[in-house]
Amino acid sequence: MAIVVLTLLLCGPPAQQDSASASDLAAFKAELSEIQAKARFDGDLVASNRDTVRKLIALEAAYRDRDVPRDRLAFVLYDAGRRLELRLGSAAEASNAYREAFVRYPNTPFGAEAKRSYTRLNLEVGRPFPEVTGKGLDGSRTFTLQEELGEWTLVHFFTPAESVCREEIARLQSLEEELRSQGLRVFAIALTREPKRLASYLGEKGIDWIVISDGEGFESPWASTFSLEFVPQSYLLDAKGAIVGIGLHGEEGVRAVRRLVRRH
Repeated sequence: MAIVVLTLLLCGPPAQQDSASASDLAAFKAELSEIQAKARFDGDLVASNRDTVRKLIALEAAYRDRDVPRDRLAFVLYDAGRRLELRLGSAAEASNAYREAFVRYPNTPFGAEAKRSYTRLNLEVGRPFPEVTGKGLDGSRTFTLQEELGEWTLVHFFTPAESVCREEIARLQSLEEELRSQGLRVFAIALTREPKRLASYLGEKGIDWIVISDGEGFESPWASTFSLEFVPQSYLLDAKGAIVGIGLHGEEGVRAVRRLVRRH
């Protein structure tokens, strides 16, 4: 009898669980395929995509607490966001769908894609700048942008490997000194694989900005999250973290920062 009971304990429940898991996943895949197939062949594209979005959101809600891989559920919300953004032109609704995807499924590939899309859509003047957190160049301390805001904060993306970025560093160093009395400070995000070497370089230049880096260079998630097609590039934020200036760089960017800060 003991042997029979032990066998049931060891073998029974996992088999039932595997069966339930397979059943949930099969049903989910079948419903998703049907939704996608109908969207593909419906003649009225606007109505079709609106209906598809509604069904995708309902599908995620129906399987949220069932045994379906989390990244597949994240994909459903991400797909809804893409349809809202690219086919229906509704950035606000798309932003909500993307946010739902990365908040519910933060450690999944499609959750990460959704977060990048959400960030891209929200990088507009007047909107809050997305939260940024990273290690300082020596790795001993973590900094969060929203906790380091000044009266004015210039969020600066750069790579020390490019001469144009080194020129921009000198330009912004002078600008910060000029506008420091009006509350300007620089929070820099370095796309470099050698953060400690960069720390030495900045120290030699007498630069005491907060500079964070993940040590991944241009393969850093920051590069794709903020759609950095080129650097240097900066954003000017007000005291509440709202974006005041966007895509600032070079002498023209310096003049724009000077004008924005002095106007207020």
